[in-house]
Parts: sequence; structure tokens; C-alpha cells
Amino acid sequence: MPHDSEGGITMYEQQQIPANYEAEQAVVGALIIGGNVDELTTEVNLTPNDFYFSDCKLVYKCILYLNDKNDKIDIVTVDSTLKTAKEYKGIEFLKGAISNNPTKHNLIYYGKIVKEYAKRRWYIDMSNKILTMAGNTTLPIEKISDKVEYMLATESDSINVNTADDLIMQTYDTIAKANENKGSIPGQATGFDNIDLKMGGMDGLAVLGARPGMGKTAFALNVAEHIVYNELKPVVFFSLEMGAQQLMLRLVSSMTRIKYSALRYGELEDDDWTKLAGFMNQSEKTKKLLICDEPKMTVRKIRSVCRRLKKQYGSLGVVIIDYLQLIEMPNNKNCTKAQAVGDVSRELKILTKELGCPIIALSQLNRANEQRSDKRPTLADLRDSGAIEQDADSVMFIHNEDAYRKDKSQPPTGKVEILLPKSRFSQTGTMFLKFQPEYMKFSNWNVKKDPFNRSKNSAAVWDKPDENDKENAKTGEAEKEEK
Repeated sequence: MPHDSEGGITMYEQQQIPANYEAEQAVVGALIIGGNVDELTTEVNLTPNDFYFSDCKLVYKCILYLNDKNDKIDIVTVDSTLKTAKEYKGIEFLKGAISNNPTKHNLIYYGKIVKEYAKRRWYIDMSNKILTMAGNTTLPIEKISDKVEYMLATESDSINVNTADDLIMQTYDTIAKANENKGSIPGQATGFDNIDLKMGGMDGLAVLGARPGMGKTAFALNVAEHIVYNELKPVVFFSLEMGAQQLMLRLVSSMTRIKYSALRYGELEDDDWTKLAGFMNQSEKTKKLLICDEPKMTVRKIRSVCRRLKKQYGSLGVVIIDYLQLIEMPNNKNCTKAQAVGDVSRELKILTKELGCPIIALSQLNRANEQRSDKRPTLADLRDSGAIEQDADSVMFIHNEDAYRKDKSQPPTGKVEILLPKSRFSQTGTMFLKFQPEYMKFSNWNVKKDPFNRSKNSAAVWDKPDENDKENAKTGEAEKEEK
């Protein structure tokens, strides 16, 4: 450390302030030409205060403002928004930012440079404050040490640490609210009474596993259908396996009771067209079913999409990912597939807390259960990682005995077991649903009335039990009496 001629400590007042104008300009330029704002804020956590130059800071604040409103970001919209700002240097500054040929693909790299210089300025500021305190001999050394420790603790993003007394009051309010809504579902309702009664609805990270053809996607879509149409909440559905059009055909089949094959191959009868017209009349509510069918999605991209949609809608009912193993993993040669899947499940666990809504992650199972006499899946059958089991708040499996029937002469029962081997919020056990694969439709099994007294939405007017439903309900009653 430099000293003056009298042995005193030299202050860094004359030191050049570290800042990179080109990098700051490149960030705003790349955003204007189409860079992903959410990706930048997620990956780098770049804030306006990280900018040193006022002109770049002003433009960046404007871009964040437009992004929050979900408005288009380009040179015209930014210029129009900033015209009344006194500090604004005009459209020539924006043209200059673009003319330096920044590329949106390097946006994260530019952002990291800006962030690094901001940290350097912070360290210099903290150092000067420490030097000033250290030179003040009237301050006890213990106090200086405490202040330095406190300042260094603020370097990273603030982490909320709750005191017990605050939590006690919050917990009391939660209990009081639950008492006011006695009998209601604490989590997100699925629309399946047996599940809602058993689990109290969905909460946290829920993993739904099954072998192919058991109806994982149909079940998840049925849950989405209920939340969107009956509870009028937005649902984000990441369909990594099939396209959005395929998914919508399944939704139409489920809601109208038009056979999926008829929809797919154009074999509709006159009555089907009437049902289809009824469904189309409910299209306004379908706006809250948000489907992303991009095939290569990372957790970072999923997080960015969800953050943007939460800002747009205020809150989300549920996020569904179909399916977990298709999420793009980090390209790390030293990382096994199991470790990569574990990293993904932990990130999703964090994301569900941030979003304040459950995440249902569908998962493939290995073939081990098919080699056993009892085909019911177990936690050990989750493909690729035991971390999925560890991170999940609940794990459900779909088991359809009809799929393993050797005697095909008898009609299928339609009875499906929903196995719950893990739940942080309820007891484990088995629940029953009815599955009609021709309609991609799960429905309640042997529930006489809605135990939660939920009002039935007009969107489900045509979703009445058919004769097979009634027969199966009678069968369920008989089974219950035998037990």
C-alpha cells in the first residue's frame, strides 16, 4: 500500500474510477436490437445502479420499464419513451449504441463486464470508507471491525433472514386465515376430489412419474384445464415433448368428449360439431392457458418466461413441465446425467418458492417395474436421479392395471391408481381416478358430490358423467361395501 512522505496512508482520491463505457453502451445496444432482458437480469442480475455513465443508465432503466409493461423494445419505442427526460441525449445516442455493432448473442458477456466494473467501484468505495475509519483513532478497533464486517456482508444481493418473533406473527395469521376458510384446500386444487382431499391440493415441487402411455400428459392437462376454466388462474405449460397443436387437440377432446382419434383424423359427426362450437364459445378463458413448446429449454429460460408471465398476470396458478428429463442440461463433461438432472430439480425447487405457485414436473420412469410381478412404480424407478425424490415436495405415480391385462377379451375397468409414496404436506397412500383414453380424460372415481362446494363453471356444462361413469361409480360403491 502506498504511503506519503510523512508515513501516512495515501487515499485513492486521484485514482481513475474503473468503468467501461463501451460495455455499457453495448448492453443497451444489444437490448435495443432484440436481446433478452429477462435472461440478462436472471443470469447477471444487472441493475441500473451497476451503470456508471448516466446516459447508458437512463436508457437501461427505460428498457426495464418497457419490459415490465411487456411492450416492444426497439429504437422507436425507447426514443419515444425518453423524449421528455432532461438527461436524454436523443435518438443519436441510441443510433450510436447500435452502430458499434453489438450482438444480442453476446449480451450476457457485455452484462458481466458491466457488473464486474460496478463491483470494482464498490470495493474502492468500501476501501476508502475503511481507510477513513482506520485513520480515526477515536473509534474503538472493535467498532471498526463490526462496521467492516457489516459492509462486506452487503456485497452480495441481500438475503432475507427472518426473526422468530416475525415468523410467529406470520404463522398466527396463516392459522387464522385457514380457520376462516375451514374446509378449503390449502394448496392449489387439481379438480380431482380424491387427490384434493388426500393432499390438500398441489404445493411446492410435485413430480408426476409414469411409464409411457399411462396418461401423464393427459393428467397434467386435465389439472391445467380445471385451474384455467374453473378457477380462472393462468397456467404455464412447457410442452417439451409434443407441439402446442397436439396438446390443444388433447384439451379439446378432454373438454368436449369428442374422441381424440376423430379430432386428429377429421372424422367428426354432427353432434361433435355442436360440442366443438360450445368449446369455441369458451375461447376467451383459454387465453390463460399459456403453452410454450420450444424444444430446447433450460431452467434459466423457464425461469425467465415464468418471471415475465407472473409480472404480466400478477400471479400464476401452476407451472407444468412435460417432462423433466427433456430440460436442457448444462454442458459439463465432468457432470453425469444423474447429477445434471439433480441440478435441474434443485433449481425448480427454488423457482417454485420464487413464483409462489406449485410446479408439476412430469418424469419418465425406468423399465425396472415392468420386470416385476407387481407393476406399481416405486421411488427407485424415477429415471436418472435420486435427487428428484429428495428435492420434490410430493411424488405421484400413475398406475393403470388395464395396460398390463393379458386377457383383452374383458373390457377395461378404467380405474387408475394415483400412488403417493412421498408428500411433505400430507400422508402417503393411494387415490383412485377414472381414465378414458379415447378422450384423454381423467375424472373423479366414486365421489358423490363436491366436498369443497366449489361452484361449477359453465365451461364444464357438457362434461357430465356418461353411462359408463355411472356404472363405474356403482362398481366403486360395491367394492367399498365389500371392504
